[in-house]
Amino acid sequence: MGDIGSSLVESFIKRNPKLMAAFPGGEALAGLLQSNNEEPLEEQTQESEVSFKPKTSSSSASLSDEEQAAIQFVNQLKSQFSKDEFEKVLHIIQMLADDKSKIELILNHVNNK
Repeated sequence: MGDIGSSLVESFIKRNPKLMAAFPGGEALAGLLQSNNEEPLEEQTQESEVSFKPKTSSSSASLSDEEQAAIQFVNQLKSQFSKDEFEKVLHIIQMLADDKSKIELILNHVNNK
């Protein structure tokens, strides 16, 4: 009980240091308590700086010549076909990649026409 009571009194005095100033000799203690109460507030209200930078486009610089050539090839294909046609061309390429034996069949079929 004594610990609880002293804890309550201590908490009350720390929150109200101006009341301590009213007692004789309590002015020094009130000043000390008030400065102790203000320090944590100053620490909590420190301003921090944040800066933002735009994301740089370094991806093109990190691409190899082969990768850049592949991108140019795909862009040229896109410009030659409509969106629907381009999707069909990609589908044909995927089918040929899955079954490479069809490459000769397709070439023979295209060359015969």
